[in-house]
Amino acid sequence: NPQAQESHWNLFAAYVLTNNDQLAQEQYDWLNKNGFDFNIAQNLNRLYNIYLLVNHKDKLVEVMEKTVALDPSASNYAKLAAVYKEAGQNDKARDAVLKAVELDPSLKTEADKFLQMLK
Repeated sequence: NPQAQESHWNLFAAYVLTNNDQLAQEQYDWLNKNGFDFNIAQNLNRLYNIYLLVNHKDKLVEVMEKTVALDPSASNYAKLAAVYKEAGQNDKARDAVLKAVELDPSLKTEADKFLQMLK
């Protein structure tokens, strides 16, 4: 039932936003068990936005890694690089930004500035 899924999604979001990890996990598990597809771009973006609001760095990394696997675009690699940087994973941030430039050379100037910040 899509309406039930949306209700459980809203509960999940509320629990994440209020740092109630146990209840958030229960809702996440319910959604997973009941057919909510966390592996489509729209829902990954929703997850990203919720975790961004509470600065949940490990979850942001997880979501962006899934996003890149689904859509390995330059913009997604650039976003992944930023998430890695915030999570203190500078080697991975470097690799991701270089991949973004490989896919879209017009990002080189911004990437060079980003790489300087990693030093």
